[in-house]
Amino acid sequence: MKIKVRKVYWGILLASIALRWILIAQGGLFFNPDEYRYNRAILLLHHLKSGELTEAGSLFFKYADHSGFMLVGALPAAVQGILDTMGNPPEETMPVAAMLLSLFSVANLALVYAIARRTGRSQKESLLAMFLMACACTMYRYSRHLLPYDISIFFALASILLLHGRRTFSRMGACGLCGFMVFMTYNAFWTLAALMMLYAVIEVFNACRKESAGLEWRACTCWVSGLLFGFFLLPLLQMIMGQLMGYSYLQSLTNFSETITQGTWGEGWWIGWAYLWHSEGINLCVWGLGIAWLLAQKNKRSTIHWMALVLVMFTLLVVGSVGIQKFVVYGRSMRQMIPFVCLLAAAGLIRHPRLLPAILMVVVLQTAWSFVSVARQHFPGDVLAKIQSDYEDLSVGLAVTGPELHVDDTLLGPSRYVLINHRVLTPVTGTNAVPDGTVIFSHSHPFQSKLYQYNGLNADERRIIDSSDQSIRLIDTRPSS
Repeated sequence: MKIKVRKVYWGILLASIALRWILIAQGGLFFNPDEYRYNRAILLLHHLKSGELTEAGSLFFKYADHSGFMLVGALPAAVQGILDTMGNPPEETMPVAAMLLSLFSVANLALVYAIARRTGRSQKESLLAMFLMACACTMYRYSRHLLPYDISIFFALASILLLHGRRTFSRMGACGLCGFMVFMTYNAFWTLAALMMLYAVIEVFNACRKESAGLEWRACTCWVSGLLFGFFLLPLLQMIMGQLMGYSYLQSLTNFSETITQGTWGEGWWIGWAYLWHSEGINLCVWGLGIAWLLAQKNKRSTIHWMALVLVMFTLLVVGSVGIQKFVVYGRSMRQMIPFVCLLAAAGLIRHPRLLPAILMVVVLQTAWSFVSVARQHFPGDVLAKIQSDYEDLSVGLAVTGPELHVDDTLLGPSRYVLINHRVLTPVTGTNAVPDGTVIFSHSHPFQSKLYQYNGLNADERRIIDSSDQSIRLIDTRPSS
């Protein structure tokens, strides 16, 4: 790596870390109910520390959904445990856990660069793909939440990188293992996990054809055996251990899949793109322009596999949602395609060096605008925690019907000050009257943003929120004259 390239490379990584940690410092932890799954990692370490091995093992079957996240989450949870011995309880060090988990998101940028180089792309094109992904709002905005999305993508990209290195049984086993960890870490990325294995098998067979006649089938058997061994090792162990402990891993996964009812089946073909438009803005157009330029080129064999991955992945999402109506598509479902979209866009944009500086300037401006908008977002839990010490006579309320209040009894009942919309607004069945009085302050609720609406709300819920005032606001019901 040349000196100038190395500086740009590390500049992108360090800037990406800074952006993510700024968002974490701004708040937002545990706004998403799915973030509470991280507490399972803390519970896992507690059982291990207490020597309760059976209880620790049973967690992987009681909570089969995204169980890989519990496994990886044990790393930051262990750091929190160390901080706990120094007088800092886990509830106070959650931002530290978020900072550590956000490094997976940054590592994904390095993996995209490494994959581009490993597959024969130039340093400039590889840096461009890395830069485009670093500027993708949807790839950094979730860093303020304790969620498994980036870890799952990390395993997918690691699987590809292992695949394009020197092939041995152990390396192919690691590739297969990473492929299953994609699914185990975040079950909704089943499409990504399946395609990683399919892509790996195709690449292995293509590589076998290039071997000499005497080594062809021997090498192919070794590599495919390694892939299958790695991919099926963990599920087999889980099924065997589950039977011994009285649990069914497959049944647990089936039960979990039946609980996913948010969203609308029929919107699967368009809602992801609508989400990306609201998330990325002009950057989405830049990706499209780069891919269009690439398609216009005669020689695009070197990127045909990325095109196939994106197209097949999106097709599976649409079929799973609109077709068989088993898997709802959310905005976050599109994140699994972003690394490959950026690789394709970079391959097209790099062929127009005269226009590239102007295009990069547009990308930087759009990224700055998107980041500021995301960083300025207020979250109801943070607002409530901040004002509780300032307003003793305080209660909470909702401007929608459907969600439960979910607060301590001390925040229920009549009071002078009422905080409206103190929590996640789901499910939404209608509007609710709020107390009259003077509004002391008002902040936009996250669910007033399409970035959150397109991750679980159906059309009726979005319409109700858009047509009414659903801001987070503090009302003084007895203002002094």
